[in-house]
Amino acid sequence: MNRSITMSFPHELSQPEARRRVEAALGQLGQQLTTVKFASLRQSWQGDRMSFVAQVLGQDVSGHVDVLPETVGIEVTLPAILALLADVVKGRLQTEGRKLLARDAGK
Repeated sequence: MNRSITMSFPHELSQPEARRRVEAALGQLGQQLTTVKFASLRQSWQGDRMSFVAQVLGQDVSGHVDVLPETVGIEVTLPAILALLADVVKGRLQTEGRKLLARDAGK
């Protein structure tokens, strides 16, 4: 059974700056995934929502990121085979999301 992770990160950044940081972080992730032989990342923006599908070893991890004026929301859906790693993924998202959106992170 698939498992979804939903999180929200409050921020004190301008909405364009929050989006810039999200785009940069996902660009870096995409570059990292291309070095892995069986991995890829596709993303597309529609307004302030970025939808993505990452494929790792034939498994699709999908979701979206909503960049709002005071929060960034993320929902990630893990396939059944990766659902066992949901707590690890959630912990990593919490750590990286807070760092990414910290007011002084861009300095």
